[in-house]
Amino acid sequence: MVRYPSGSANAPLRFSWAALAAHAGPGLLVATAYLDPGNLEACVTAGASSGYALLWVLAAATAAGGCVQVLAVRLGVGGGADLAALASAGYRSRAAAAALWASTSSAVAGADIQALAGCAVALTGLSGGSVPPPAGVGLAAAASLGVLWVTTHPTWGSVRALEAVFACLVGGLAACLGVLAAKAPVDWRGGVLPGLVTPTLTRGDAPAAAAIVGSVLMTHNLFLHSACVQSRQPAPAPAAAGEEEEEAAPPPP
Repeated sequence: MVRYPSGSANAPLRFSWAALAAHAGPGLLVATAYLDPGNLEACVTAGASSGYALLWVLAAATAAGGCVQVLAVRLGVGGGADLAALASAGYRSRAAAAALWASTSSAVAGADIQALAGCAVALTGLSGGSVPPPAGVGLAAAASLGVLWVTTHPTWGSVRALEAVFACLVGGLAACLGVLAAKAPVDWRGGVLPGLVTPTLTRGDAPAAAAIVGSVLMTHNLFLHSACVQSRQPAPAPAAAGEEEEEAAPPPP
């Protein structure tokens, strides 16, 4: 568990690269939800079918995702527990808890199916058809289990090791996407800008828009983010001089 000084309540807030690096791990794990194969597949499919017309949907979903991620972090830090534990404790009725579990599990399964399908399509395309989609799904599932094994290794397994793995994956993928974006012939003025500021949605674009929203606003990511921040606990703030003298004074007779 990483502990960092929280400082006095009256101390001014200052930016610190060390504090940013100490908190980057949970952010990298959560960032994978916005760079996973299912998300990329939904965006590529929407771009191929609708061009730039659904960029406003992507921008709105990303902004909404940022808001709920901030709420998940505040819940984990302020509540001292992850979203699953707090939701379970908040429902005294077993029927209500079971209904919440069923609805959440269904949403998580739907997002995972999309991610596995995206992995299968990517592996099939990268291999030139040598890896069929069913085999791609199996390889993706095996890779997921292998990544989870990193956290349970008896010698070097930890959450920090998992964060390091995802830091390499996210960094490599971001670099590749940056190179592709720089080389692609993008129509910024006539396509990107109108697509961002002009909300238009036809009946044929509705499934692609729903896929974009579903790939960005994923339920399991909120549970993950509220749980990841539990590994970053602030150290107790040093007491002020007046508080120390008050605590050290003996009680009145």
